[in-house]
Amino acid sequence: MNLSPTTSILLVDDQQSSIAITQSILNRLGYKKVETVNSASEAFELIRTRHFDIVFSDWHMQPMNGDELLRQVKRTAGHKCPKFYFLTGDSGFGCIVTARELGADGLLVKPQRTFDLMNKIAATMKLQ
Repeated sequence: MNLSPTTSILLVDDQQSSIAITQSILNRLGYKKVETVNSASEAFELIRTRHFDIVFSDWHMQPMNGDELLRQVKRTAGHKCPKFYFLTGDSGFGCIVTARELGADGLLVKPQRTFDLMNKIAATMKLQ
């Protein structure tokens, strides 16, 4: 995957303020193809029908949370699964372990910083 300003990114969060902050950071970093949704179910429908290079998803949402979204995406997308990062206010070690066990590519603790997002995207680019 060649990450560039045309890299397609999906932001999933049920809090509009979190979406606005993350989208603003990504735009400042030069990423223009940033789609946003307010629920995991909306995200799943988009991922099923469109290509995204990276998904940044809140972990704690209702009625479907981020870990269920990741499970469904992995179950249906297989090897074409986008890079998937959780966004969460929970910084506990258990959360990091669970994210790894679920097959997430990483975890960012809210409020995320420009530097953290930039490093996650750069790490994704190195892995491809």
